[in-house]
Amino acid sequence: MKALLTILSVAALATPAHAYLNARALALSGSLSSWQGGVDAVHLNPASAYRAGARRQFELAGVSARAVNNAFTVRDYNRYSGAYLSEDDKTYLLDQVPESGLTLSATAGVQAASLWASPVAVTIWSEGVVEGTLSKDAVELLLYGNATMDTVILTGTQAESYLTASMGFTYAFPALRVAGGTLAAGATLRYVKGLWVEEVTESHGELITATTQIDADAHLLARTANGGRGVAADVGFLLDHGSGWNFGLSATNLLGSVRWDGNPEAYAVRFTVDSVSLLNANDDLVQSHDTTYAIAAFTTRLPTTLRLGASRSWQRFSLMGQWEQGVGNGTGSSTHPRLSGGAEWFLSRAIPLRTGLALGGGGGVSGTLGSGFYAGVFYLDFAVGLASGAVWGDAKGLALAMNTGFRF
Repeated sequence: MKALLTILSVAALATPAHAYLNARALALSGSLSSWQGGVDAVHLNPASAYRAGARRQFELAGVSARAVNNAFTVRDYNRYSGAYLSEDDKTYLLDQVPESGLTLSATAGVQAASLWASPVAVTIWSEGVVEGTLSKDAVELLLYGNATMDTVILTGTQAESYLTASMGFTYAFPALRVAGGTLAAGATLRYVKGLWVEEVTESHGELITATTQIDADAHLLARTANGGRGVAADVGFLLDHGSGWNFGLSATNLLGSVRWDGNPEAYAVRFTVDSVSLLNANDDLVQSHDTTYAIAAFTTRLPTTLRLGASRSWQRFSLMGQWEQGVGNGTGSSTHPRLSGGAEWFLSRAIPLRTGLALGGGGGVSGTLGSGFYAGVFYLDFAVGLASGAVWGDAKGLALAMNTGFRF
């Protein structure tokens, strides 16, 4: 179990990458698809780039990171990491793992030198995702070891990672007058530079422990590339109804894919154990083969996400809500609907207080908090979020973000 929990802690600290999320957006649980103006909202709804008479924004730098699993909480980690595990402890921990297996996800993003000046925005960022699934039988093997007359199914183990850099150009405009308000339409076109991809495309295997012998047969097939390119497009609409009400609708990565043509390769691994026992153990009965070979360029789709949001603003206080859902399951995307809401209150002109709550999306209930510091044209925003848990002990992951820049 110590090894298993170490995997979780390493994922949380190493955090390779995910779709970029601004600190203000994270603090409000991502519910900014109906917000007008700012680099923080453009990623969620390109129509937000239009806001008549707004100050310009130059985002100097920003970082975000998130690590989460689908089984073990912070309380579990603190209680069992490095501890001797009784049979009851092992049973409890195995019960936390869904039948679909133990899923780990570590994500992060970096933004640099992005500009918003209504009605246009230019954003530059790097993002990526690392996700993996370990079969429940494999987790049981880690906890208990192999037992006599036991069959361990390893099929279902999955893994995928990618790292990309993107540059997006957004344009929005007031399309028409609706119900006394202004309906803005916007679109973002992005050039995507693929830096790295690796994904397991096939995995099968089982381990059988009989009374007198052990048999095993496992096979894994994966593909990699270290370069690629592609384009992606977002579209959105935002209705400024007046009296502080806004409504937004957007589709991000409506069109988007990366063609990986930089040294694309596949590798296959096969491991077999043929009736090994104490009486006949030798190297001829344990075979391991791995092969790497060049393959044709391949294409991966970027996950499409739909969002529908509403917000209401007063002088210093704002409330917002959002429905979000992926069009297909994939790395960094889920078809499970996610409902989120947030509140922002400017305690003074210099200090905003923000909080948010999200439900669904395959991640249960998640809570977020954030604040910032605004001094003249300079600003600094920061946020922290709990993944799959509204309180610290119940959380199954953590998200962090910070951004700094100027408004003038």
